[in-house]
Amino acid sequence: MLVVGPDNQAEYRAVELGQMVDGLRLISSGLQAGEKIIIKGLVRPGMTITPRLVPMQQAAALEARP
Repeated sequence: MLVVGPDNQAEYRAVELGQMVDGLRLISSGLQAGEKIIIKGLVRPGMTITPRLVPMQQAAALEARP
């Protein structure tokens, strides 16, 4: 999974996946509270990005699009 790291740089983070709840996959370990994850876009570790926060329901809709 990619997360937003210091200075808005993308960082790779190994995570453990948990069960599905209401169509969303739980992350059981590997993230800290408050960390921002990257859900869409062509991003590679080390790239500087401009994050755009979206509500979870909107994030799920973005993921459902082709």
